[in-house]
Amino acid sequence: MKNLRLKYIRSKMGFTQKELANYLQEAKHLKISRGTIAKYESGVNFPSKITLKALSKALEVSEDFFSR
Repeated sequence: MKNLRLKYIRSKMGFTQKELANYLQEAKHLKISRGTIAKYESGVNFPSKITLKALSKALEVSEDFFSR
């Protein structure tokens, strides 16, 4: 995943990292913390294939969106 893609979609949704984490946890039942989002955005960590699939479904984008 390119680090700017998650940040791009988050910004487009109008969320801070904390707000996105809360949205994913409460509305989509994904246990992804603000810190994890920060690491994904900075390229320090990358989601597993299972997490990437769940994240793309929750954000309503294709998995390919993150690899462009």
